[in-house]
Amino acid sequence: MSEAFFVLALVFVAGFGIGYGVRSQISIMRRARARRGITRTGP
Repeated sequence: MSEAFFVLALVFVAGFGIGYGVRSQISIMRRARARRGITRTGP
């Protein structure tokens, strides 16, 4: 029981961390793009 709960909490924390990182990365990219005024889409 405790192992299942630990795994569930670990997955939840990992998913939350990844989602937060992606969100911050997207916001930073949007800010940089708006600041430069570049509309080109590329890597």
